[in-house]
Amino acid sequence: MAATGHRIDPSDEQIFLAPPDQDAVKHAKDRIRQQMKLFAFLYLMRLRGIIGPGHQASIGETKYQSGKGDIGEQAAHKIVASFCIGDKLLEDWCHGDLALRTFVIFLISQTTVLPRWFNMADDELEKDGLRDWMVTFANEILGAAYPADNELLRLKTCLENIFKRLKPTYLNLCQKWIKWSWQGVSEANEEVTKLQLKPDAKTNTFIVKAIEDAERKRKDYLYKVIAFDLYAEEAEKMDFPLSDPELENLFEAAMGRRPH
Repeated sequence: MAATGHRIDPSDEQIFLAPPDQDAVKHAKDRIRQQMKLFAFLYLMRLRGIIGPGHQASIGETKYQSGKGDIGEQAAHKIVASFCIGDKLLEDWCHGDLALRTFVIFLISQTTVLPRWFNMADDELEKDGLRDWMVTFANEILGAAYPADNELLRLKTCLENIFKRLKPTYLNLCQKWIKWSWQGVSEANEEVTKLQLKPDAKTNTFIVKAIEDAERKRKDYLYKVIAFDLYAEEAEKMDFPLSDPELENLFEAAMGRRPH
């Protein structure tokens, strides 16, 4: 989820996170891993009855952000999308359960401070259908049946079924944007070459600026290739990212008890 505009620091609500990391490889993994945790919370809030039947999910406003980037950097949210359920943000469904609200805000606030092109790459994927897929998966969770037996196994099965579709969808989008970004590099190179061949290329201020702009575009495309390539590489290697102990911990955090 691209982190742009004004955001609330979680510390304003007495929720304190460690400083954002700056590990691009970890960010690439967390894009899927943290989103799966958010799906787990959504499932468990539905199981607990906090969210009743009949509600629909949509993309939620990004209210919270932990950390800021320095010059040339941006704080990129780890999750792809948070949700609005009916007319309320997901975290606002927690009602008086302060612990659950803290867990949800903690998850949706986390960022990685990276060079700005990683945030640009995140934004491209989200706008090109990735967020729409998140809404589809969220609505599948909201519309599922919730028997009272084998709670942990049913949670894991639901999340595994989502992951089996999320992984190839994510990979296909990354590979598509690798191709498009290389095409952008090629077009920017052609534009630079064409401008440099003009007789007054070194003295005409408009042409000089046009060359600089084209070179800047070329660099942006090259950097996005790096980001998309890293995302695709880490997604390709990833198996279902949540262990059984992690699922148990998420269950207890959301439900306030151990699974049946």
